[in-house]
Amino acid sequence: MTVRDADRTRESLLKAGFDEIYRHGFGSARIERILDRTSVTKGAFYHHFSTKRALGEAIVDELIGGRIYEGWIRPIDETDDPIGTLIRLVEETLLESSDEMMELGCPLGNVAQELSPVDEDFRKRIHRVFERWIQAVASALERGRRTGRVATAIDTRQAAVFIIASLEGGIAMAKQSRDRATLKAFTSAMRSYLESLGA
Repeated sequence: MTVRDADRTRESLLKAGFDEIYRHGFGSARIERILDRTSVTKGAFYHHFSTKRALGEAIVDELIGGRIYEGWIRPIDETDDPIGTLIRLVEETLLESSDEMMELGCPLGNVAQELSPVDEDFRKRIHRVFERWIQAVASALERGRRTGRVATAIDTRQAAVFIIASLEGGIAMAKQSRDRATLKAFTSAMRSYLESLGA
């Protein structure tokens, strides 16, 4: 097997493992179902991941953390309009959410709720993803404050924590209600809050 083939196999296992954990939770995830989805042998699985836990760790660090980076952190790192960009990202995330997200919720929120209370190592990994996200939002708001786009009285870290916690809560409420009206109401309220941060 070439290095490229090995990388593809690992990527295939990560994607299938993510889907398995997203749909069933980490505790109920089964390696056998992951293997069925990928046609990867058990030996090849254990070549890449010594345990289901090792796979879960890689999914949190690489896939879930990577999605937060690409979907949220990179766009706000590159903007000179943090409030407008945050409004756009919230609206894209919620108003254009897939039926799958409506049914299953936020992958990061799900693993946080399932694993943080019972596994300290996973809690720390999940915390690192959240903390990186919070720091990125706070930094973007701080840049906006320096350029006159964000009100000077704003506590940027406090605002970042509130934005992300509210977003996770809004997605969780939509998951339990399966009602897009819930997302629309939350999105409207979040837009008003974000606009209130402007200078």
